[in-house]
Amino acid sequence: MQLANFTMDMLRYTCILSGCDYLEGLDGLGVKTSHQLVRQFKGDINRVISYLRLEKLKNLPEDYEARFRKAELTFRHQRVYDPRTKKLTFLNPLPEGLDASELDFLGEDLPDDIAHGIATGKGIDIFKKLFKSLTAFGFI
Repeated sequence: MQLANFTMDMLRYTCILSGCDYLEGLDGLGVKTSHQLVRQFKGDINRVISYLRLEKLKNLPEDYEARFRKAELTFRHQRVYDPRTKKLTFLNPLPEGLDASELDFLGEDLPDDIAHGIATGKGIDIFKKLFKSLTAFGFI
């Protein structure tokens, strides 16, 4: 596999296409084939998905492109804890026009004290209380 002139976007597309934590892989589309397609279409993921739909994998799920976009957004913008500000933030700023309230798959926005407790390992008491409550109400 040649990675010369391969951008980070192209690498991310290759990983998503071949299957990742955020999008299941497709039969016949492993890392090698994904890499070849991304290279062939010079990183134009819309052309790659169109090719897959029309030529290679005619049974590509109808919602595959939308699920691919969600996976890409998750890789680029998932919520992370920032130890400097002691708050949850996005890994990278959201692109203009995207509303965080519509992107629940990026992770839930938590109150600062809870996020800090979880990140520092001091949040275990919160989980114990939550578990106790859920058990008491018969949810667990």
